[in-house]
Amino acid sequence: MARSLIPTLAAASAALALVLVALSLTTRHVGAVVSLLFFLTLVVASAGLIAMAAQRKPPTRPTPSVVTVVSCLNCEYREEREYRAGAFVLKKLGSGAKCGGELFISAIYAVAKAREGQA
Repeated sequence: MARSLIPTLAAASAALALVLVALSLTTRHVGAVVSLLFFLTLVVASAGLIAMAAQRKPPTRPTPSVVTVVSCLNCEYREEREYRAGAFVLKKLGSGAKCGGELFISAIYAVAKAREGQA
């Protein structure tokens, strides 16, 4: 439902209340008017709650970026790169260019992205 529906429902409920108050002052069947007022108040309140619930958006969580850490068995070489499909911890990747030692994936972790407006 559109956002402009809530003010319309509020105006309709105020007009309805005025009409029913005027009707209750001019009629002899006050019990019937009170029952009608109660029923119509429930209908308008329910429509307002449904309209507010329909416009509520679920909170969105930022998608974390996933980092893969590549290390060497022989030296202190360490590289962080973006995760690629098929990567898993302790996967052997071949020999390194620095010392010729065996490269492997030593860690995979997620880094939460900072929200806008936060430092």
